[in-house]
Amino acid sequence: MVFTLWLPILLCGVALFFASFLSWMVLPIHKKDWVKMNNEVDFMQKVRELDISIGSYTFPGWDTPDEMKSEEFQKKFEKGPCAL
Repeated sequence: MVFTLWLPILLCGVALFFASFLSWMVLPIHKKDWVKMNNEVDFMQKVRELDISIGSYTFPGWDTPDEMKSEEFQKKFEKGPCAL
């Protein structure tokens, strides 16, 4: 009785794997998620001058969800630039 659903579960898992693979590789959904900056060299030089340590950053940044909902953060976000 425990093993009655093993075949449908296995087949669904395999089908889901291939469906997700095809949707990621074939469909152009995420093609424009990452784009090159127009003046990348100038930007990188300015960031080097700030002497920021290596890491993953977001700006404008936030520490708590409440801070992200604040009016001050929303103004920064709308004014831009925004990046990860």
